[in-house]
Amino acid sequence: MLIHTDCRYFLGNKPCAPHKKYGAQCETCTSYEPISLRILIIKLDSIGDVLRTTSVLPALREEHPACFITWVTRREAVELIAHNPHLDELLVLESGALSQLLVRKFDLVLGLDMSRDSGALCALARAADKRGFSIDAAGALFPLNESAKDWFYMGLNDRLKKENRKSYQQILLELCGLPAARLHPPQYYITEEENRCGRDLVVNLGLDPSRPVIGINTGSGSRWKMKSLPFDGLKSLIEKLAATYQVLLLGGPGEVDKNARLSRLTGVPDSGCSHSLREFAGIVNQCRLVITGDTLALHLALAQRKLVLAVFGPTSAHEIDLFQRGEKFSSAAECRCCYLPSCDRSPTCMELISVDDIAHAAERLLTSP
Repeated sequence: MLIHTDCRYFLGNKPCAPHKKYGAQCETCTSYEPISLRILIIKLDSIGDVLRTTSVLPALREEHPACFITWVTRREAVELIAHNPHLDELLVLESGALSQLLVRKFDLVLGLDMSRDSGALCALARAADKRGFSIDAAGALFPLNESAKDWFYMGLNDRLKKENRKSYQQILLELCGLPAARLHPPQYYITEEENRCGRDLVVNLGLDPSRPVIGINTGSGSRWKMKSLPFDGLKSLIEKLAATYQVLLLGGPGEVDKNARLSRLTGVPDSGCSHSLREFAGIVNQCRLVITGDTLALHLALAQRKLVLAVFGPTSAHEIDLFQRGEKFSSAAECRCCYLPSCDRSPTCMELISVDDIAHAAERLLTSP
């Protein structure tokens, strides 16, 4: 019996999709697609960064149409890249990925994390061509190719990070050796059921999904507490927008108390802070416009082609590409883009961002064609 183990549809332990659907046999199968290039992506850390790294998937597919793309990540990020048609295989670090990497061979390995865990996986993976970041015997990270050096040095030097004018997607394409023309936003694929659940939640909160909904994400993540507007600024912004538009509060587990208080003071509904990642994406998908800091909600909104108003203080505004779908607001503070986890200055960088400017920008975006 002839078995095409190099076929895209070959599973190894059960019948392939063409066989199940059409009864196809390898000898005469018209769906046979030989794989020309096996690519391994290693991206484990920060779920927001995992999501924005999905920008590289369509670029790889365009450059290498017959490639087979495998991605290894941590369990908590799996939800974000599920259902992605550009991805052929997903390996979970906590569920046997390491043993597979020790045995299998790839043509190209892309180590896209500057972390020891990812660097170690990149060092272990077997491939003739490796790009990105690996780790040496002393545990030190190092760039594997010339195009990875800029990102490597920026990770070690705050001044270089502040001076950078390239977006993350531009840097990613260069690091992977892909043409600049292959620029894509983050990729996220929501199911009909998830979208329906998000719509039902919005309706149950008393909002009309046929009219524009503005989602205001109040979170800042656990690493940089200053990535969100301060409480008083959020309250003022909500009140200005709620006078004309439907406003919905967005957040995660860290925003339970903040969002409950904002909802109580302003009367706008809180979408809840205990949703799964995919449930949260379903809620974001109900918004016409999302106002957020540099966090997961920003990348989800861009991936779902929402209008976006993004505020930046301690992190780089230049690193984020809004793909012509909104506006960025950077603090006027001299110390902005400091990448410090906390701040004792007064006023803080985020307190210097005008909520009036954000409210006016929201009106411009929602009333323009």
